[in-house]
Amino acid sequence: MCGILCLVGRDGGQGEGLGLSPTVRAEMLECLRRRGPDHQSVHEVATPSGATLEMHGSLLQLRGSAPSRSPLLDPATGSLLCFNGEVFGGLPVCPGANDAQALFCALTQATSSPMEVLSRVQGPWALVYWHAPSGTLWFGRDATGRRSLLCSLAMDEAESAGSGEQPSLRLGFKTSLSFQQQPGAPFILCSLDTDPGSEGAPPLHELPPGLYSLPLGRPHPASAHQFHPQRHPWPWVAPLRPSHLIPEGPQGPTARPSPEALRRADERVLCALRAAVAARCQLPECARPGHLKTAAPSTQAPLMVLFSGGVDSTLLAALAHQALPPCMPIDLVSVCFDAGRSPDRLSALDALRELRAWAPRRRWRLVRIDCGLADVDAHAPRLLRLLSPAATVMDLNIGAALWLAARGAGRACLGDGEAQGGGLVEGQGAQAGDEAGIEGVAVEEAGGQEYTSAARVVLMGHGADELCGGYGRHRTKFREGGWEGLNAEMALDMQRLWLRNLGRDDRLVADHGREARHPFLDEGVVAAVLDSPLACVTDLRLPSGQGDKRVLRAALYALGLPRAAARPKRAIQFGTRIGRLNNIRQFGGTRKANMANAGSVLLSDLACLPPVESAAAGRGVEQHGLLSDQPACCPVHRLFPG
Repeated sequence: MCGILCLVGRDGGQGEGLGLSPTVRAEMLECLRRRGPDHQSVHEVATPSGATLEMHGSLLQLRGSAPSRSPLLDPATGSLLCFNGEVFGGLPVCPGANDAQALFCALTQATSSPMEVLSRVQGPWALVYWHAPSGTLWFGRDATGRRSLLCSLAMDEAESAGSGEQPSLRLGFKTSLSFQQQPGAPFILCSLDTDPGSEGAPPLHELPPGLYSLPLGRPHPASAHQFHPQRHPWPWVAPLRPSHLIPEGPQGPTARPSPEALRRADERVLCALRAAVAARCQLPECARPGHLKTAAPSTQAPLMVLFSGGVDSTLLAALAHQALPPCMPIDLVSVCFDAGRSPDRLSALDALRELRAWAPRRRWRLVRIDCGLADVDAHAPRLLRLLSPAATVMDLNIGAALWLAARGAGRACLGDGEAQGGGLVEGQGAQAGDEAGIEGVAVEEAGGQEYTSAARVVLMGHGADELCGGYGRHRTKFREGGWEGLNAEMALDMQRLWLRNLGRDDRLVADHGREARHPFLDEGVVAAVLDSPLACVTDLRLPSGQGDKRVLRAALYALGLPRAAARPKRAIQFGTRIGRLNNIRQFGGTRKANMANAGSVLLSDLACLPPVESAAAGRGVEQHGLLSDQPACCPVHRLFPG
């Protein structure tokens, strides 16, 4: 994994800074260093067009037995590559070799467009590639958009006026883009945004998935201040399920799949998911001793799972157990904003108990991360920068919980009966989906040794709900439009996942020098799900906790984890309780927040909301000491400076 910063400047671009102030440049490079702590370097090229190209790279090396670098340079041609991603298939990568080096070799040796090479790559990626022989700058993201890449594009006012759509979403369906820039300002491609509060920092936008080329091989008029990259259509098309796999009847018994059809779908999806998790766990470089912080690697986990105890995270943990050597611990990271009693924490504790009984020889380490809104406030400027251009209340709630979880710093509890200063107290296990039963799980919260995970790989459940019908709105679409309506909504969710989640969450996780990996978005898993009858994947005629994500629940049942298989879906902002606390503080309560459609409120608009009554702001918050040193109504500038 790496961080990318590419600048293309004209009109005095040969001078220092390429139009970026020293402060903005230093801030961006520091953020890149956090993404790639192993190596940082820069290359500058005077292009035939008269523009100066500057490519900065930072590296978190997870592949290859020899040290690598970023950007990669081909001395024979002068070509450069910044690659942020992983090659899990499609291109040959020899054992012990670096996948970025293998890709660079394939690109420099290609006799046709880079599209021919990149369309074969299986795995997440974002890249910037300077092809020196043709004077062309290539850049883009994989077809799902699993890695962040932002650009300094600006739409023409005539195009965007009255559209009501985000520019990036509309641009996702265009074949050419117009990048407007002010005189002296560079064209920017970067893994993360500039600081929203920095003077002179140009705004950046999510680049739609695809491959783009910018010709810089011919002299360009010095008076021009506009770039015209070309978008190259993927041979790969948007993920769609064949029509014959969508039931014809609206919701009746004719749509019931046969037991044989269910069995085939369950086996195919579980097989694909097992292979996807293994590819993301069993790379030798993932767990080699040089990447661990102590001389006793058996005590350090090579990867962590963001762990709520729900269907997705428990399934990933179980498959990681099957992929990793038995001597290696697995870190299960649980974040909570409710003094250890949030729904996700209680589910995580029960799932830990179930995993411990299922695989008693594995060292399951639960990392309990207990936070409050004060922790969010303390890191607000950094969080806002990582979220940007995402900028809603929901983005902050999700992003803060995810960033604090990915930090991996909390109190450790081992699930093998041994506890590091604290742990599970023997008691009755909770029944999945039974809130009262989950409340009965007893935990000793006072103890526990402080612990920070050394894992560089983070397994995450992105894509499971979109692929397998896990959201509440999927039930609404099913009631309103039957199977066709459900299928259309799920396809739309997959097509906009890059804009809503993936870029934002890549920036949040990578800020800790860790790499997010998404087994549910593996090309083989997506193909297996979309080639299965829709009613085998999800059957929303059944109750919550049964029909939603049916195929994933079946996988957990097949593995022998029935309690986790029956657990209902909770979004991270609700399961951790950060959403509830922010609703109380910003809107006066959950009911008022719902009336204001709080999740979609822009953070910049919070200052326009009427003050919250002190009594309402304090209820359910001060009792846990989260705001004991703050006024009951926290002004918006405390959370969102600038």
